[in-house]
Amino acid sequence: MVKLFDADRTVVKNIFINGKSDEIAVCANFAHTAENEKRYQTEFYNLDAIAISCYYIS
Repeated sequence: MVKLFDADRTVVKNIFINGKSDEIAVCANFAHTAENEKRYQTEFYNLDAIAISCYYIS
């Protein structure tokens, strides 16, 4: 979402900190395994989170 809205990561996180949305309800964490067998955790946000971010960032 940071790339989508050209905003700083803290701006997106503040939407959840300030109670504009419940991060647990709109975010899922997935583990990805790279070719070197190293695991990476990635956060995926659903469409509700993107719409809320669009409203408050722009």
